[in-house]
This record gives sequence, structure tokens and C-alpha cells, in this order.
Amino acid sequence: MACQHIAARLKGMIKPNQHEIQAIDDAMLASGSFIDALNKTDLLSFTQAEYLALIEVIVTAFQDSIRSAYRDDPPF
Repeated sequence: MACQHIAARLKGMIKPNQHEIQAIDDAMLASGSFIDALNKTDLLSFTQAEYLALIEVIVTAFQDSIRSAYRDDPPF
């Protein structure tokens, strides 16, 4: 039944659950801290390495938050 529910959710836009919303917030905070540390506000002035690092910061923060949330509250 759980697999059927997941398959149904994947047919269109997925409404984020509370853990995913929190993970997005955590990723936004991490990206803001990273950008502040660069002391740059104009994304056009970022180097390729800075963009890649920003993406890594965002993805890592999101994944860490999801892992932490689902450790105590699994999705199934």
C-alpha cells in the first residue's frame, strides 16, 4: 500500500511534507550563510567554483535535514 501511495504522489507536483519544508528552510539558511561568507551579493559575480560550492552547500544541507528528520519519523 505504501508503494502505491508513493506512485500516486509521483504523477504530478509533489506537495512537500513537513520534513521537506524544514529541509528547504535549512538549505536556504545554509546557502545564505555561504553567500554571506563570500561577501558577495551579486550572483553574476560568482565564479564557477563558487556556484558549484553553493550547490553543494544547498544539497548537503537539504539531505542532512531529511536524514535527521526521517531517522525518528520514517516516511512509511
